[in-house]
Amino acid sequence: PRAEDAVAGRELFRAEACDAILAVGGGSVMDMAKLIKCTAGSRESVEDICRGKAPLDENGIPLLAVPTTAGSGSEATRFAIIYLQGKKHSISHPSIRPTHAIVDPAMSASMPPAVAAATGMDALAQAIESFWAVGSSEESRAFSVQAIPLLLENLEQAVSSPTPASREAMAVGSYLAGKAINLTVSTAPHALSYHLTSRYGLPHGHAVAMSLGQFFSPNSGGDGVALHDPRGREYVRSMSRKLWKLLGQDSAEGCRELWYGLMRSCGLAERLSEIGMRDEGEVDGLVASVDPERLKNNPAALDGEALKSLLLQRF
Repeated sequence: PRAEDAVAGRELFRAEACDAILAVGGGSVMDMAKLIKCTAGSRESVEDICRGKAPLDENGIPLLAVPTTAGSGSEATRFAIIYLQGKKHSISHPSIRPTHAIVDPAMSASMPPAVAAATGMDALAQAIESFWAVGSSEESRAFSVQAIPLLLENLEQAVSSPTPASREAMAVGSYLAGKAINLTVSTAPHALSYHLTSRYGLPHGHAVAMSLGQFFSPNSGGDGVALHDPRGREYVRSMSRKLWKLLGQDSAEGCRELWYGLMRSCGLAERLSEIGMRDEGEVDGLVASVDPERLKNNPAALDGEALKSLLLQRF
């Protein structure tokens, strides 16, 4: 979603004296609808609102979201992403969460395999990240516990030979993952994804998936790894074991292999060299792009060198 499109959308909303916003599409469409909603009645520029320099417009404009992918979960969240001059900015406010959502698996019937793969990995990533996040809670984990088996068991079929049953499972799983991430906010894999999208053109879900498998080990609470989570090392270890079990594994390494094997089976490149990264210097650029504040929701406290080491393993 780009600023110039949000400006055009706001102008159209005003010119047509619209009463409501209908968003039919994937995550970017949902984000654009949210951006129009939160700027519709403001005299401030879209850019200033999105940079946090001006207040967003908290209004009662109805926003009806109808997802056509099973991945972003944006129909259930208070977040929107926008790119200003190629740099990603986030908006988070309860008022931009859609007032209504219609989650109908028939709407994803014509989704191409590549889109099904990327959006499906995004949904599974959200369910996993919201489970291990510092901001996780019993409520958020309950949504993840429902979402992960649905997504894990149906993703490959939804990509290669979708059936009404697999589409329904992915639609429900994506919605539940959206409800989970709405409560917790994302963690390190999402923080690393935005540069991969803006610099290398990788679809968002694919970009998130590129690094997520690398975080099972550091986020398992092992000795020698500093933690952000104030609930302590034993808590992090306990939650990790529960997450491994949800994924049908008994170790962080097993989860990592499962993750990248799933990417391969869905036809997604799972090496940085496969998407156009050429050398270590580009990994440095990726690490430098991450806002340190966004890493504080990750259970493991990882500095730039630690992130670089994890990413170099994906070459």
